[in-house]
Amino acid sequence: QGIFSEELISQHIETVRKPLNDHLTAQICWVPVKLQISALLIFITLMFHNIPGMINAFRLAFFCTHHKGGDGEFTGDLGTENDNHDLDTVHHIKCSKLSRFVIFVFAVLSEMLSWSGILLAGILFAFTAESVDLVIRSTVSVMFVLNIDEIVFEACCPSSVKDDVEETEYRLPNIQGWMTPKIEHYVSHYYGVYVHLPLLLICSSVTIFVLRIFFLGCEQHPLWQSDHQKGLAAWPGGLPDAIFPT
Repeated sequence: QGIFSEELISQHIETVRKPLNDHLTAQICWVPVKLQISALLIFITLMFHNIPGMINAFRLAFFCTHHKGGDGEFTGDLGTENDNHDLDTVHHIKCSKLSRFVIFVFAVLSEMLSWSGILLAGILFAFTAESVDLVIRSTVSVMFVLNIDEIVFEACCPSSVKDDVEETEYRLPNIQGWMTPKIEHYVSHYYGVYVHLPLLLICSSVTIFVLRIFFLGCEQHPLWQSDHQKGLAAWPGGLPDAIFPT
């Protein structure tokens, strides 16, 4: 994930910081705004879906106190003598602060950094695509990069470890005592239904127009692609004559 995101960012960030040529800038500016906003909206919606999981992973690394199910410290053992399928007994987690910090760095912080890189790479990739097809392909490609870790986990992780991960439950203390079930219901229901998607739509629209106006200097923002861009009409002002080496 880090290699993919680093390469995508390095390849596309220069187009935003310092456009390489007027022809490429014109092609990007003629891509319909509605398509760029829609692609970015879908992308950040899927990306932001991972934020609750990363927050829970952060809390698990530092604050979890008990667990039930799974093999505990014997997770991954090849033998069956330590298998634990007791889903009712609660076990206290004895883990030092140093061990929790190491787990956080390798399991949580690395995921947060790769997620941030993929988010930036996806925005740049979708925005700098100079055609309708490339805008759609960019969204699909970056989402594949985001899911690489899950693909590797499903393909390479032993079934015994996957079963332990699925059946293990952890106990977490309440968030500073204010996240009551009633407040949690209000946040998950009303925010999810009435606020989340409109907020992401506003963020996508603002991002696209800021990039188009202040970075590329686009003079026009077509909501639909023009006929000459589709190849159905002549290009305004005509195309420059091709120069062939002699």
